[in-house]
Amino acid sequence: MSEPETPKPIEIDDLLSFEQTYREKVGDESCDEAFYRIGLTLELGSELRDCWCEPINVVTLADTHMDGAHFALMRSEDEPVLYGPVVLVAPDSSERPHVIVGDSLREFLCLGCYTGYNFGELPHNPEVVIKSIEQATEPRHELLSDLCERFELAPWIGVAARLVELQDLYLDDLVVGD
Repeated sequence: MSEPETPKPIEIDDLLSFEQTYREKVGDESCDEAFYRIGLTLELGSELRDCWCEPINVVTLADTHMDGAHFALMRSEDEPVLYGPVVLVAPDSSERPHVIVGDSLREFLCLGCYTGYNFGELPHNPEVVIKSIEQATEPRHELLSDLCERFELAPWIGVAARLVELQDLYLDDLVVGD
């Protein structure tokens, strides 16, 4: 009996290519609106944000449009920045401004593949956000359906436990400047 095939890692270029294909399918304005609605306006590699809690060992990935909350890919000496982990940076949360939301771009995209990526409330109301993610039974937007199909995404099982595990694995690796 053969082992199940491990999904191919998703790289930044794959996500950019997907965005371009979607843009060609629906047009510029509709594409921008769709990415905005699912909380994933791509800002790959843009400058670090000027906020009190911005880690210096990250590269910006996307904006959520929720009180300055955004996603970033952590950089490490061992792995190229293409692969993650992915951190939610939430400057409006003084007690918990960082939440690791995937150990890779693929895992992050799977987390929101049915609900979208409007996770700005995760530091404030984790139970509510987790419940919403776990109760979703199908993608809530055409763009999410296309993402699932293109990258063979499936939602997480055991969201709360995995989030705790990710914090234990990576949170101490974030470096916040002075």
